[in-house]
Amino acid sequence: MIAHGQKLKVTPEIRDEIKSALGHGSRVGELAKVYGFSRQLITLVRKGKFDDRVEPYFRCSGCGGKVTMPCRLCNIRGEM
Repeated sequence: MIAHGQKLKVTPEIRDEIKSALGHGSRVGELAKVYGFSRQLITLVRKGKFDDRVEPYFRCSGCGGKVTMPCRLCNIRGEM
């Protein structure tokens, strides 16, 4: 499982793992939970449209904002 506040990045290795898993019948939602990415990001990887130079956004479990992790607002508030 992904640790709270851990900054995730889609590396070329992870992108290849996701493509391979999708090719072997894994579902987008399952992979989103396993890797901690959004279903939309997994779909972009599947379609070959994911630009790995852009950091993906995540839903912060502290404040609920759509942010790149770690969440700056929660860090300022001292919630993380």
